[in-house]
Amino acid sequence: MTDSIKLDYSLRNKEEIFNIPYSKSISNRVLLINYLSKNKLQLERLSQSDDTTLLKSIINSIETKQTSSFNTCNAGTTTRFLIALLSIIQGQWVVNADERMNDRPILPLVNSLQQLGADISINSEQKIFPITIKGTTLKGGKTIKVASSQSSQIVSALSLIAPYCEGGLNIEYPKGQTSLSYIDMTLSIMQNCKIAIKREDNLICIREGEYKFNKEIFEADWSSASFAYALVAISKEIKLFIPGLKEDSLQGDKVVKDIFLNIFGVVTTFTEEGAYIEYSSEVEKQFNEVNFSSCPDLFLPVLVSYICTESQMIFSGLQTLSLKESDRLNNAIQQIEKLNAKTNLEDFVLKVDKSKLCFDNSLKFIPTYNDHRMAMAFSLLAIKDKGIVIENPNCVSKSFPMYWEELSKFFSY
Repeated sequence: MTDSIKLDYSLRNKEEIFNIPYSKSISNRVLLINYLSKNKLQLERLSQSDDTTLLKSIINSIETKQTSSFNTCNAGTTTRFLIALLSIIQGQWVVNADERMNDRPILPLVNSLQQLGADISINSEQKIFPITIKGTTLKGGKTIKVASSQSSQIVSALSLIAPYCEGGLNIEYPKGQTSLSYIDMTLSIMQNCKIAIKREDNLICIREGEYKFNKEIFEADWSSASFAYALVAISKEIKLFIPGLKEDSLQGDKVVKDIFLNIFGVVTTFTEEGAYIEYSSEVEKQFNEVNFSSCPDLFLPVLVSYICTESQMIFSGLQTLSLKESDRLNNAIQQIEKLNAKTNLEDFVLKVDKSKLCFDNSLKFIPTYNDHRMAMAFSLLAIKDKGIVIENPNCVSKSFPMYWEELSKFFSY
């Protein structure tokens, strides 16, 4: 694909199948658990995202001892999970990453692991990476207080290796922990793999033990489905069927169906094979303040849907968005202001005035900052404005490699 694409919306069929990947979040957790498990499974239904493919390749290298040095690029989950894993795997390891990862929450995880006896060294005073790790047996049987609430992946990373710490591990996370649904997902998968866990308020107690698989755990990805919801909400003409989407899901981002129902009038109907989504003018839409602290990956598709429809809402709980693959909050604000939207951001609450919004079809180059969700969300502006050009479109491979293929059912480019 070229360095940029100009999208031209063209409705060909009102009903389409919209295929989405398997859940990246579930896949990354299952890969780690499968490696540590005594009864490994042949995993066949993993996400094809760059992040999962990278983690799978690294774990394969660890198993076959092909290398002891890894570059996790700008993959936050992969980086945090790998640091935790390597801290308990015998050997000396080096983890490097892209420059952006030096600005993301890593040190609270390193500090927590060091409290357990992990041998982790940061080799520079100016930046975090590269990190050197000497794998050892970690001493558990204690309570680790996670100091930062900025990333739930810190709690998830510690939880995933907790059964392999001597005496297990208690993890106390901050009262204001963000993305709690991802911690819930981690613990649910661990319990499915026969790990004893107790949880009370913000304290997780995980017993020493061994993972045991009975069957492969997989789901279609609700985070990716959010872009299908945005497509339906903005067009109001399209009915989509999303194969594999489950109502009874481990993923917290399943809340997207409620957000799009209440604010945008998008109705979800589940079947055994997946879910149909379509716009209904009969739904009584609500003016809501939506808190994204537990579902930050939904912010961008909801924001673009808001910009492109007559809906009314307030965005809150945005405190972690500047710590993602890019500074999503401020980058998104810059892009919607190109359309003459007026924004007010105060205490991580965003209000957007659309009264002078203008879709004038003039060329508007949307920088994606190598951020997959920026590319996918802002591509949908092209339903309303024929001047939208997405730069670096290939970055969607981080989570949704076939996104442009699916979008080509409605756009030419």
